[in-house]
Amino acid sequence: MPAAYGTSCRIHDQHGRRWLQAREKEGATVGSGDTAASVVVALLNNVRFPEQVSIDIFCRKGMLYTRNESLGDFKLWGNPTGWDGIPWDGRMDFIWRTERGVCSSIFKVRIDAAQNVRILPGMVREARMRGTNVRLTIQDEAGNRRLDDNYKRVVVAIGFRRWAFQTLFRDQSIFPIFDKKKYGDKWEKRKEEEMSKRIREDLSYECDKFDEPRLFLPTLAAFNCGPGFSNLGCLGSVSERIIDSCIAPIRK
Repeated sequence: MPAAYGTSCRIHDQHGRRWLQAREKEGATVGSGDTAASVVVALLNNVRFPEQVSIDIFCRKGMLYTRNESLGDFKLWGNPTGWDGIPWDGRMDFIWRTERGVCSSIFKVRIDAAQNVRILPGMVREARMRGTNVRLTIQDEAGNRRLDDNYKRVVVAIGFRRWAFQTLFRDQSIFPIFDKKKYGDKWEKRKEEEMSKRIREDLSYECDKFDEPRLFLPTLAAFNCGPGFSNLGCLGSVSERIIDSCIAPIRK
């Protein structure tokens, strides 16, 4: 059941049709962002027997938050001018309020109006089949875990790791290494922050071991260069910075 960022997804595969036509089924969605919200809205809009289908949304804070969508926010997405003058903490706060773990207000209104949707706190650590049901291992803020095997279908919509490309490199020492035990659940966030600090103005990754060939990583450039670079909100600027950095030596 695919979901496009910022748009309602379409339920079109064979398993999806059977679920939408079924009665007395329970489903779960894991995530708190636009993708997770769009999945739930798609189910609400297409399910044949809405009064007999329940959907639980699992997210760490137990709340869905809407993104900031003011004119000033949109300006920064399309034009990063002035972004470098904002303190690092302010940049992080802006990105988390406008992109990460937040959803469209249109989706939020639709979900809030649904009587058969619950938003539950907890991190889903594992999902396994148990007979015809899916058993979830859910962890709360205190670290306690519980099992719940009442779900017929589970949709995981938690985004992706922006450094997934790292596994393609033989030399892993060019990337920061974090101890998962030391940072706990925040190690992924810390790693992204550290890698983002190494992104230069031309969107390339700064490495002590080599300077050529350059590794361009716009997906990690939001914190350093501007929020629109990581999701192609300013695609023209992405192209200009990369192309200019490549042809500059030729001009000389």
